Formats: sequence, structure tokens, C-alpha cells
Amino acid sequence: ISALRKQRPKTRLVGLVVNENIELDDRLVLYEKEVIGEITANTWSPRYCVYLAYARCDVKRIVGLKELNVKSTTGLVKAKICDLPFNFAALGLSNQS
Repeated sequence: ISALRKQRPKTRLVGLVVNENIELDDRLVLYEKEVIGEITANTWSPRYCVYLAYARCDVKRIVGLKELNVKSTTGLVKAKICDLPFNFAALGLSNQS
């Protein structure tokens, strides 16, 4: 058990926010052109008018990053990285309804 406690996680679950309604081409998350993660769940939020996703990313690759790219059917789109649970007020998003 102590050996398990010494292990550090290799991936981390983060939130992604895209400021437009997109359709994903695949579930890959990229930094520049390198795949560093994968989207595990995603949806459009009509309440906040943003596209939301959970992504499991390589811990070492996301340190210090504020944005990543996701591949939509129309090309690469910037996604803001945020901690979970989503804090919409801190993200500057207000309830649109």
C-alpha cells in the first residue's frame, strides 16, 4: 500500500471551455500539434452559451498552460483550461437564461 501512495498520477482531469458551439471531429486534446489528452465527456451549455468538456490530460504537459486545442469538424479551436468543478462566475460567465 505504501508503494501505491508514493506513485504520482500521470494524468489529471481538467475542465475545458470553448466559446462557441462546436461539433468534435475526435476526442483528442492538443497542445500545438502534439496530443496530450483526451476528452472524456462534453456538451453544449445553453445556460452559459459555451461548449464544456472534461479532459484527461498528461500532468507534465499541462503545467502552466491556460489553453489547449480541440479538433472540431471545421478545424482546431482554442479551449480554456479550468479547474473542476466548473466555477462559472470565476470564468466570467453569467447565466444567460
